[in-house]
Amino acid sequence: PHRARELGGGSYQDELIGPARTDCFRVAKTHLTSPVVKDETSCVIAIVTAGTVIAEAGGETHRLQTYDKVFLPAGLGPVKFTPQPHAEILECFPPAP
Repeated sequence: PHRARELGGGSYQDELIGPARTDCFRVAKTHLTSPVVKDETSCVIAIVTAGTVIAEAGGETHRLQTYDKVFLPAGLGPVKFTPQPHAEILECFPPAP
């Protein structure tokens, strides 16, 4: 893994598979220790790999637990993730533009 970005409050995102390995897709892992608002520019398949997180987007709230999966379409807008008290999310993205 290589640290892709700090998300604040001790939360961060690591790149696991990026353009240096393949141009077909990207994989990252987000480690959450505090609430984070993410606004990705592409679609994301997200899998909770540890903990529990509350996801809020488009006026809806969903409680996601370990092994829950969710598809976040491109253009969804900001998504607020609030870990309970911590969570890890594996994120699969399409190729970089």
